Amino acid sequence: MKDPQPPNRLIQTHRNLNEAGRMHPGVMMGSSFAVAMGLFAWLGHRWDEKTGREPLGVLLGVGLGFVYGTYEVWKLIRPTPQGDESPAGETPEEPES
Repeated sequence: MKDPQPPNRLIQTHRNLNEAGRMHPGVMMGSSFAVAMGLFAWLGHRWDEKTGREPLGVLLGVGLGFVYGTYEVWKLIRPTPQGDESPAGETPEEPES
């Protein structure tokens, strides 16, 4: 059975929406966390199917998803240095003299 949409396509769609600034910050934080949790839980489930270690992969996936999701939320809410009004992850352009 094929998945309707591969996880890498979902992640790319989520990143495109985030970068375009078309999402409310609260929705961005929630969706970043949910995508991380879902992706890692899905990867853990796939690992369980291949190795036969039923709950271990999903539990590890959920744990890693929680850690990564927390990191993604932290990136969105961390304070910016004084005078830097650019969105997280972008470097401001230097004025030419």
